[in-house]
Amino acid sequence: MAAPTSKGRMIRKDISRSLKFASLSKDSMVLFTLLIPHFSSHGKMNGSPHYIKGEVVPLIDSFTIPIIEKCLSEITEKTSVKRFQHNGLWFIHSLNWTEHQELRRDRLGLDDMPDYSGTTPELVPLEVEVEVEYKEADRLKYFAFLFENIWKRYPKKSGKEPAKKYFLDEVKTLQRYAEMCTAMSNYIAMLKSERTRTIKDGQGWFNPSYWVDYIDWNPPSLFAEESRVASAMRGVK
Repeated sequence: MAAPTSKGRMIRKDISRSLKFASLSKDSMVLFTLLIPHFSSHGKMNGSPHYIKGEVVPLIDSFTIPIIEKCLSEITEKTSVKRFQHNGLWFIHSLNWTEHQELRRDRLGLDDMPDYSGTTPELVPLEVEVEVEYKEADRLKYFAFLFENIWKRYPKKSGKEPAKKYFLDEVKTLQRYAEMCTAMSNYIAMLKSERTRTIKDGQGWFNPSYWVDYIDWNPPSLFAEESRVASAMRGVK
């Protein structure tokens, strides 16, 4: 992100009278509003859906990666906030940023992300940028905070310290954190669909050899066994 960083940006009242904003679906309105505090002083940000999941909406389960992609497409189509690719990387640029923020030009800092027009001040790879932004001690503190957030959502509060060690050893990027959030949401959905299943203790679930299996998990059909038997009986007279 461009320096200087801040704790967030102000949302001006004129958003209430914006016809473009009013034309968005409810999900896109929510995401649009939550993006605002995360823009750099130049009105730009990382546009990766995994980054947005991990940084902007980490605790809102309904914002899955496909929903985020859908909302960003609608926001790009209907508003002056544009998501685009440059050199294979995703960015978001608020074209009217300076009209909605009162910022001193002499304090904007370095603009190291490309414009929507395609010009590039001085591009830094996003994966490197996220890591460089934190010194090691700050990074550990930040990811320890992310662990506490996701630990609150886990249904069986046992084995916290070993679980935290697994987390800090394995989750070192926001994309990986977003994948873990997805895996946990899928795991909890599975527990609800299979009421007899024993809940894994925290130490066991946070072991990366276990939770990664749930990143792409889909609920099994309630009639899977019946379908299997029916298929086996075909051709039997």
